[in-house]
Amino acid sequence: MATRRQVLWTVVAGWLTLGLLAASSGVAEEFPWLAALESDGVVFFAFQSPPTVERFDLAALEWLDSIVLADDPTAFYADEDGLYIGFELQVSRFGRDGSEETVLATFDTAPEALFSVGDVLYAYDGRTMYSMDKEAGTVLDSMEFSDQLVGMSVAPATGYVYGWDYGSIPQDIARLELLADGMIGERVEDSPYHGDHRV
Repeated sequence: MATRRQVLWTVVAGWLTLGLLAASSGVAEEFPWLAALESDGVVFFAFQSPPTVERFDLAALEWLDSIVLADDPTAFYADEDGLYIGFELQVSRFGRDGSEETVLATFDTAPEALFSVGDVLYAYDGRTMYSMDKEAGTVLDSMEFSDQLVGMSVAPATGYVYGWDYGSIPQDIARLELLADGMIGERVEDSPYHGDHRV
């Protein structure tokens, strides 16, 4: 039986050839990950069972040591400065090798998504988006949404995050503005193509 790393290699190969981190349905069912992303030449796979982060160095073409987590993660993100992991009601920052945990913030609801833009870390719990200083953890702003934002994709160059507006009928793509000072700007929920395409 193939090991998890052997199976994940097919996903890494897809990144090397196509620039996409995607898995076949078989891989996704056998080894479901919480998050998979590339940052600064390393591909990260975060798992809840067991709570682990697997890392693959794209330059050296080799697996790095696994990072064993103390608890099941609820959200994961990596950038050039570190790893950001949600555990139950808190968000922690780690070194890129999994060392030196620093608790940045605690919330009333478990974070479902994390991402950073510059020096600002964003945490989303399915209803409220928070922005915080990613070094100190100081919360800069928050915005509560009436409808859930799903499958977020960040465009740092334009200062927007896009996602599926789960509560709209017909379904639509929403856009949220991320201001340079860490403030959360306007959420636009009515795209020019609202209802024209299936989401």
